[in-house]
Amino acid sequence: MWNSIVTWFGETFERNRLISDFNKNAARAWDSGAAPTLLKAKITWGNSSNKHNFSRTYSGFRIKAATGGYMNREKCGVIGMIIMSDQILVRRLIRCGFDTLEVYGDSGNGFETGLQNLLLE
Repeated sequence: MWNSIVTWFGETFERNRLISDFNKNAARAWDSGAAPTLLKAKITWGNSSNKHNFSRTYSGFRIKAATGGYMNREKCGVIGMIIMSDQILVRRLIRCGFDTLEVYGDSGNGFETGLQNLLLE
């Protein structure tokens, strides 16, 4: 039982660190001018239709454009494609229990997909 508790805390720590690292890197890219939009990630409920064997209860990885402006579905989809181009990140998200990638702006439609859809074979 003790091992289960230690494992759970370790996985929770890794998930929170993944969010923190993403937010730090996004802030650095925004500060340097490398990214036109400040992005911020957080953990959400997720979408049960994207469940996989490692899915956790809170399984959504939501990225929100925090600098205002209209984010239509196409712009949100571009951010999703950038995430897909980093297969290490996609695999790490899945291993950490995330199953849904959500990208939203302050206004407009968002983008949502299962992380398994972003795996390249």
